[in-house]
Amino acid sequence: MPFGETSSTNLFLSESPGKFRKKGKAVSRLIPYQAGLLTEERLGRSSSPSMQPTKRWKWLAGSPSSILFLSRQTDTEKERTGVAIGSGIAGLDAIAEASASIKSGHPKRISPFFVPGILPNMAAGQVGIHYGIRGPTLCTATACAAGAHSIGDAARLIQYGDADVMIAGGSEACISPISLTGFHRARALATSFNDEPHEASRPFDSKREGFVVSEGAGIVVLEELEHARRRGAKIYAEILGYGLTGDGHHVTAPREDGKGVIACMSRAMEDGGVGKGDIGYINAHATSTPLGDAAEAVAIRNLFQQNCDDIWVSSTKGSLGHLLGKKGLAAWVV
Repeated sequence: MPFGETSSTNLFLSESPGKFRKKGKAVSRLIPYQAGLLTEERLGRSSSPSMQPTKRWKWLAGSPSSILFLSRQTDTEKERTGVAIGSGIAGLDAIAEASASIKSGHPKRISPFFVPGILPNMAAGQVGIHYGIRGPTLCTATACAAGAHSIGDAARLIQYGDADVMIAGGSEACISPISLTGFHRARALATSFNDEPHEASRPFDSKREGFVVSEGAGIVVLEELEHARRRGAKIYAEILGYGLTGDGHHVTAPREDGKGVIACMSRAMEDGGVGKGDIGYINAHATSTPLGDAAEAVAIRNLFQQNCDDIWVSSTKGSLGHLLGKKGLAAWVV
């Protein structure tokens, strides 16, 4: 998502975390959630029908061993555990099929689970139902920032004492004739590399012309520090800061001066108590669009100035394509 479309997000991590406190709360720690397939057997037959209208929900996944503790939680612990899963676009294929059924005079072909299946919050809801989670359950539908917003919002819920554990992440599976046509009409897609598709997504490259849509899902487990220590969890990283802003500029085009991006990164660093000289790597949004990548490069240069020479910058879009609502999670973990 170009930063001017809705908002931009930055999360800063520490590879060797020390205890960081804000307003008396220990900030959350990150426990990666390994990918797998959320099958009917894991969900239970009563839950899976409502997931059929859109394949996106089937991708929400995890290694049972990495989240086994959720199945052993007491009632009190379940009330202190929440879910925050973001998604940008919900159920386009299901909506198109339902519309075709109505127009052809066959409304009974529409599944009774059609409406639950296209709701963006269904992913978070199904995870909560499966594990009996009764804490904060929410969905951010902020386009390409949805996954990152979910993680940041989940961390703040822990900071503010509303939860001890948050299952957070993003999910997207919107490759369909409708979405691709819409993106193409907006001139957002790469179209000159059909014979060399592996060359199409090229963030910051002089030949970039648009992004490549991809699909995926991912989840991480965030925990309050002492809670993670008590259960002997392996701690991988610490969330230091979170910032989000909007450009207030245009539906799809970013501000050329990058002011919204600068404000976003500045807020994240201030929230995390880090300075410009503490940053060694930036995972940029950089979707491979001419306007978006340029504005982001300007923002990074203007904010970090002389420190830029000491900062590595890259974008996961070059390897994974544009995962839309899931991309924030991918950038964060990778």
